[in-house]
This record gives sequence, C-alpha cells and structure tokens, in this order.
Amino acid sequence: MKDTTYENLLAMSSFRQSVLPLLTGTGSPGRTKEIEAKLQKYFVATRHTIQAQLLHCSDRRREAVYEYKRALALNPEDRNTKYLMNCAAEAQKMNDFSGGEEFLKNEKYAEAIEEYKKALEMDPHFLFALNSLAIAHYRNGETEKALDAFSHLIKIHPAYVQAYYSLAAIYADQGRFTEAKAELEKALTINPAFEEARTGLEKLEAMISTKKLQEKGY
Repeated sequence: MKDTTYENLLAMSSFRQSVLPLLTGTGSPGRTKEIEAKLQKYFVATRHTIQAQLLHCSDRRREAVYEYKRALALNPEDRNTKYLMNCAAEAQKMNDFSGGEEFLKNEKYAEAIEEYKKALEMDPHFLFALNSLAIAHYRNGETEKALDAFSHLIKIHPAYVQAYYSLAAIYADQGRFTEAKAELEKALTINPAFEEARTGLEKLEAMISTKKLQEKGY
C-alpha cells in the first residue's frame, strides 16, 4: 500500500488551523463547543479510516470500502481517505469482474451475473462489467434484461459502438429488423470504420428487402 504520510499532513493543515483557537485557549465558549464537536467528528472519521485500512490489508476490500465511505461522510475533504477508498474499490471491482469472466467462460451465467453486479457496486460506470453483464443476461435466456443492460450501457458510454452492434443482433434475432438497422446505423455514425456493423447492416438490408417482397407475395 502506498505511503500516504505526506498527503495526510497536507489534508490536516486546514484542520489544524480550525482547532488552533481551542488549543491556544483564545476561542469563545461557543466557538470552543463547535471545535470540540469538530474534533470528535474528526476522530470518529479517523477511526473508520484506520479500520478500513486493516480490512484492506486483510483482503476484505468490500468491507474496507464501506468503512472508507463512513469516514468520508464525516470528513469529506480527506483526500487521503478518498485515495485509499478508490484503491480498495478498484482492486475489488477487478476481482469481481475476473470472477464473472470465469463463470461466463464456464457457462455459469447466473453466477457471472452476480459477480458483475458486485463489480458495478464498486464502479457503476465500469464499461467492461456493464457489457459482460448484458451478455450474461442474454446467454442466460433473459433477453429483456439484456436489452435493458445494453441500453443502460449506451447511456453511460454512448461512444461504445459494440453495444449498438449487440443490441442490433438481439433485435435481428427477434425479427425486429427496423430497430436492428437503426442501432447499426448509430454505430456507423460514431465509427464509420466499424466493419462488423457495416457488414451486418448490408445483410440486414437484404433481409428487410426479402421480407418486403414476401409480404407482397413475390
């Protein structure tokens, strides 16, 4: 774990200034009570941070993140605690994501879904977990959940063209060719060099033309 002594000292600078009147006995009674309350809050926050660090060192990172959050709720300007929490959350999300990928590879889709959800608790914007979650839902036969998951992914990462392609594939499987075509066109608008989408669009347009001819009785 990184030595954060310097960051700790910087973070405490403003705090030291705020308690100086109490420590020097120059504060008013009202100000003294205010600083005493602030000191108590600071000490409780520090206790949560220390507990979080102990949990983190024991590889109990999910619990550590919870304790870091409790510390930051009391002392939101503590940059050191923010840094440590981010480290713990990053390590935990990657661990959860790796577990999900292993389950996905072994076709244990329900278990994969749970692991991806855990990863997203650590980082709701984690692109690869969002994408794999949608794939796992689809392979688990949960088509509507897969569609919702891909749509949610696109809202967060609108430039991720693979999500449009995946949505189009599901729509095409359902016979919803117009919607599939729209998704592929969106992907190509973002990335005109996306060859998979271009090839898929050509095939889809041929299917749509064939369907129209069949509807006309040809």
